Amino acid sequence: MKHLHRFYLLTMAIMGMTILHHFYGSLIYPQHFRMYTALFAVPVVLAEWIIYRMYSRRGKRLWLVLFQVITIIFPVLFIGLYEGIYNHVLKNILFFGGLSTAGLLKLFPPPMYEMPDNFFFEFTGCLQGFLLIAALVYLVRYYSDQRQMVHPL
Repeated sequence: MKHLHRFYLLTMAIMGMTILHHFYGSLIYPQHFRMYTALFAVPVVLAEWIIYRMYSRRGKRLWLVLFQVITIIFPVLFIGLYEGIYNHVLKNILFFGGLSTAGLLKLFPPPMYEMPDNFFFEFTGCLQGFLLIAALVYLVRYYSDQRQMVHPL
């Protein structure tokens, strides 16, 4: 259970970072979708908190499945993988690695994407990806523990 709890805490950190990142992004870049993303993250955080709490108290498989579905879809895929890894980590590696402007604009077309010009915005964006990596470590450990309980050596 400790690995699942750490996974939960890290996915909540991803969502918290998302709220901060997109709220800040909406202040420095004029696209409304950034604020909408921050606002959309709030009910996801509440749903994740309620579902995990129900699972922790009741131990029912239904709550565990709901928790896994919501965390895999939102904090892991949409935010951590797409937003953190692709939109920030990869973009910064390519940008500072010297990929041509044409190549960058093909992979990251405006106005959806911004080229790195604000340290805090890029740092919080990359942090979403780094938190994802840590979360996935605990998710893999959780599944490994579950497998050991079902199929002991």
